[in-house]
Amino acid sequence: MTERHRWKTVLQYVFGMLALAVCTALAIFIPGLYATWQDENLIHKVTLENRENIEFIDVHSLDLEGRLKILQEAESIGIAEEFNTWTYGVNEHEIEIKVEELIESWYEAGLLPEPPKKETSVELPYYMMSFSPVNIEAGHARLPVYIGRFGLQGSEDVLTVVIDQEKEILYYASVSGNYAMNYMANELGYENADVLKKECLTGDAWERFLGTQGQTGTEEKDYASVCGAAGAKYSEAGEAFEENVELEFETFQGYAYRRIIYSEYGFGVAVMYGTEQWCDVLQNASDWYGFQERRCSVTTMYLTLREEMDVVVQNEVSEKEIKAESANHNIH
Repeated sequence: MTERHRWKTVLQYVFGMLALAVCTALAIFIPGLYATWQDENLIHKVTLENRENIEFIDVHSLDLEGRLKILQEAESIGIAEEFNTWTYGVNEHEIEIKVEELIESWYEAGLLPEPPKKETSVELPYYMMSFSPVNIEAGHARLPVYIGRFGLQGSEDVLTVVIDQEKEILYYASVSGNYAMNYMANELGYENADVLKKECLTGDAWERFLGTQGQTGTEEKDYASVCGAAGAKYSEAGEAFEENVELEFETFQGYAYRRIIYSEYGFGVAVMYGTEQWCDVLQNASDWYGFQERRCSVTTMYLTLREEMDVVVQNEVSEKEIKAESANHNIH
């Protein structure tokens, strides 16, 4: 064998060994790399498909009934996005006028107690304390709303509202404080809140707290007119001051609710449309924006007026514990 043929044989042998090594390496590493690449690709693809397949409802094209129906049918509602933009100097006057017009219609319908008239002023009795644009997530829809608070001129009272940014509707409104408490005392048959508290301290008011259902003037409240419903039917809610309302629309049956609430200004009442989960939305907003607004039970209200329970810790106390506390103080 010549020298040239010998080197040719050696080179063929070396190339064969290199090819075998490469094949072995590919057999060991490529399946893992390919599987990893495929997993990453599929995960990325699934994520994109999930987002693309969600059909978000175009709320801009929905009328008032459509928005109320979305709220009613959603399993849960909450704040999806909050925008920390202060509205002063932007559209403050426009918003105040809109709130004034809508809340005035609520007063005329008897849904909320009207603030005392000021003979020396014809301006809006409330002044803007805070106003925040947020998106409310309800199922596959996001409703743009404002959450606002207004203080009463020269008094310790507050008006809280949730108003649609595009449609002429208040989804939620509450009043709490001095004149709201006087209004609630009147509904129980007392002259004012001071008399009510004295009766609570003696224990004589409890029977009225239990017996007010049907005596809170439901026949004087017009829940239908402010939301465009054809009619309204009332049903018992099981608590004093509280009402459940069925609303008749052309395409569906809607609902409205009246509930007891507590704020840093005191007790009050709230009316809401579409869902009573607005109470949860406002409580969460309270935690974020530094104010108090939460639903309150009639038992907690009574025990607080008796100075035997702090309503601020209500969320930490179960209904069973509240009832036990009631029994300890001879509430029957």
